[in-house]
Amino acid sequence: MEALEKFTIKVPSSSANIGPGFDAIGLALALYLELHVTVDRSPSTEPAAADASQASDPSAGQAASASASASSPRPPSLNCTLTYSGRGGDGVGVALDASQNLITRTAAYVLGCHARPAQDHHDHHDDQAAAGGAGRAFPHPTRIAIANAIPLGRGLGSSGAAVVAGVVLANEVGQLALTKARMLDFCLMIERHPDNVAAALYGGFVGSFLLQPLPVEAGDAAADAAGTIPASEAVPEPGSATTTGRTIPPPPLAHSLRLPLSAGIRRALVVIPTSFRLPTATARSILPPTYARADAVFNASRLALLVPALGAPVPDPALVYAAMQDRLHQPYRAALVPGLDRILRLLTPARFPGLLGACLSGAGPTVLVLALDEAPFVEMADAVTAVWVECGVACEALVLDVDRDGARVERDERDEREERDGA
Repeated sequence: MEALEKFTIKVPSSSANIGPGFDAIGLALALYLELHVTVDRSPSTEPAAADASQASDPSAGQAASASASASSPRPPSLNCTLTYSGRGGDGVGVALDASQNLITRTAAYVLGCHARPAQDHHDHHDDQAAAGGAGRAFPHPTRIAIANAIPLGRGLGSSGAAVVAGVVLANEVGQLALTKARMLDFCLMIERHPDNVAAALYGGFVGSFLLQPLPVEAGDAAADAAGTIPASEAVPEPGSATTTGRTIPPPPLAHSLRLPLSAGIRRALVVIPTSFRLPTATARSILPPTYARADAVFNASRLALLVPALGAPVPDPALVYAAMQDRLHQPYRAALVPGLDRILRLLTPARFPGLLGACLSGAGPTVLVLALDEAPFVEMADAVTAVWVECGVACEALVLDVDRDGARVERDERDEREERDGA
């Protein structure tokens, strides 16, 4: 059987906080993060023998490490090598050291939580310190070519997609056989909010809520006492001792449910500012610690109607538009997104027939427009672009299909046939 296992992990982007659904609902969109993975499962790459000898005689392990350092190149961090292409390909904010990259750190965390003695190993060139004090290398040499089409820091779930990709990666490399519900638990240990990761994991229109407070790792400076800041915002700088932790999440941490979405809602418009980012932590810091009862009732009552209205066979634009209004986050975040108030007032069903509603996508700054197939997508994009041009904001508009499948693993049929023939 072929020792090299090849597969592709495909994770969709997502838009969360849709209308009044703050931290509660998300929609998966057909803009993808892809990992093209090669795992070398040949017997010569098994770590068991070397780890066992070094565990029984630490001095022998140190001597072997010194000898390896003198005679061969330093092994890749976490036993994994990375390449990157796509959005952010200029290298800004994209770590190619596996011990610092969000995808592979997440995978290492999940693998560490499931480590067996033969797998709980690390390379012996101080990778333990670089990875945060835990020997959680991949069990077999792994090469990953990351191809990312999701804009970074723009409110389309780029960090959520990376976390989902990392959990799926660990499930495949470690052959863990995790269900998607259990994968969601591990995602939440890193991302902390279910709306983006649940949509990316399951696909379609998804509602979620947390069942219990999330465990906070000691030393996780990005997580406050309530776990309200995504841990993925605090990916360590090179050389940091911060770790993703080893706390195994108690199941389940959240409930998620695929919600009905009308067949008439097949596409969405996203208009993405390209001249600035809005980190989630910044967008969340501007929100008030408490809300007035009237504002809470305003959002809850509209969310109660928005969900069935979007699932109706023929959605009513007037009803959806009214139900997509929000008082919990958009009024505050408008100060961080030039022209947002004007854009939301401009995008109405009366002006653009077939438009259902518009809102800030996630924490922003991207604007999401939900519409029926007959809506004038080009005209709506031009209207938003015109406002942002006046505000000095460069942007791009994309019309994206709704992704109804969520995260998946794809294998080349030819490779599978060769594997069956060689078995």
